[in-house]
Amino acid sequence: AGVTFAWLSYVHSMEYLGTAGISLTYLNSGDIEKRGSTKEKAGHYQMNDISVIIGYGREILRETLAGGSVRLIHEAIDEERATGIAIDIGVLHRLYFPRHRVNVGVAVQNIGPPMGPGETSPLPLLVRAGISDKPWGEKLTLSGEVDYFINSANLQGGLGAEFLLYEMLFFRAGYQFGRDFASGINGITLGFGIKYIEYIDYIFDYGVRRMGDLGFVHRISVG
Repeated sequence: AGVTFAWLSYVHSMEYLGTAGISLTYLNSGDIEKRGSTKEKAGHYQMNDISVIIGYGREILRETLAGGSVRLIHEAIDEERATGIAIDIGVLHRLYFPRHRVNVGVAVQNIGPPMGPGETSPLPLLVRAGISDKPWGEKLTLSGEVDYFINSANLQGGLGAEFLLYEMLFFRAGYQFGRDFASGINGITLGFGIKYIEYIDYIFDYGVRRMGDLGFVHRISVG
């Protein structure tokens, strides 16, 4: 059976009090063939991940924003179950220049105790730093990101660009490095987005990348 992934979120602005949000993520592996000690068939099993994230952020200084979130995690592999908690914190600062705006941000993610299922292991503690620039006003956005996984001393990152066309259509391209399946042509990501602004913003995003033997992976989001 195929893999099922679902994501649902809601964000509410409270004006001067900041912005709060909640999201739900669900991942199901579908049926995976189970094998015994002598590699004989022993039925099927599934892997399930469910997480609920509650977050809040606000401006703490002029052009400086800070926020954090608490993530409740439930994982299941066959008959093994585990529940845990993780905390993310981050800060973002805006820099304004005569012709463009630069955003610089740093975040620490996956702060929390070890969890299972089965034998417990540490959460992948991550320090993430990013920068984005708009050299041509709102027409072009350039971005870069570096991720450092403290537990494994693994460095990853990516570069990206977004071009605005006709005030509502965006084209995107990027390249990722240091990640699984992200070498050579597999590191390239492409996509587009449509944003219709009226009384309520309507957003459609599509992205595609190649992930080795898994082939092309397509991602669609609607908001």
